Order: sequence, then structure tokens, then C-alpha cells
Amino acid sequence: MHNGNLPPQNDTSVGWITEFLDKVKSDMKFFAKLRQRQPDNFGSLFLTAKRMVYSLCDQIIAEAS
Repeated sequence: MHNGNLPPQNDTSVGWITEFLDKVKSDMKFFAKLRQRQPDNFGSLFLTAKRMVYSLCDQIIAEAS
């Protein structure tokens, strides 16, 4: 998420969630660094992002079109 940081509080877009999940396939160095910095929270970050995509799918589709 924004190079390993949470987005600012005033950022209400959901594009950062999909950007984070897209890096799974495209940027393994990013995930390796994230996993190294936060080894206990890595799985939670990934699963939370997936849950957010599921719960915000209507908003994501609206932003994409």
C-alpha cells in the first residue's frame, strides 16, 4: 500500500488496495521487504486487503469505469 505505508486519512479511494494486491504478481522484492519489516503482520495485511476488495467491490468497479 503506497510503498508499504498506509494511505493518508483523506484518501478515500480504493485503488490503493488493488495496487497492493497487484504487486503480488509483479513486485516480489516489495513483498520480501514488507515481509522482512513486518513478519508477524504480513498475512494479516494480505488477507485484510482481499477482504476489503470483496466488501468494496461496487466502489472499485465504479472507480475503474
